[in-house]
Amino acid sequence: LAQTAPFIIGIGEFNARKAFDRLIAAFARCTFEGELVLVGQGEAREALEHQAAALGIGPRVRFVPFHDNHYALLARARLLVMTSRSEGLPNTLIEALIVGVPAIALDCPHGPKEILSPVCPGALLPQDRLEDLPGRIDRFVEKPYPIPEASITRFHRDHVLGELERLGEAGR
Repeated sequence: LAQTAPFIIGIGEFNARKAFDRLIAAFARCTFEGELVLVGQGEAREALEHQAAALGIGPRVRFVPFHDNHYALLARARLLVMTSRSEGLPNTLIEALIVGVPAIALDCPHGPKEILSPVCPGALLPQDRLEDLPGRIDRFVEKPYPIPEASITRFHRDHVLGELERLGEAGR
């Protein structure tokens, strides 16, 4: 993808659980004048394209299919935004931090809170505060928060394996 304009990014399956419709609605109300790049695929893509067109931002919303190296695109984003209704372990949040891109997310069961709260508590929004999402996007595009090394090293392979070994020993 030849992405030259400044952009924020969302990554995931285009379905109801990932709720990209909420990201598109928030993006339409942002003052950020760049683009929204959505990386993924799924049954909701056509509806999302129609929503962007109806909100008058169709030309500023780009859809990119999943591919082997979305990290190169993610690393150039100003911000990753996750609007999921639920998550397991949201790898894209971890990936964003690893490549040095701030991320914000709606607080949903399991995942975003555990990843983002230690890094930047303001990066997490309650599910019932969607009206605050455009302002939060603008805030962190304008003034990205620092990503401490400790927030990344806790996901390194050696650290995770060490923690698993420690848990295994404690269970004996």
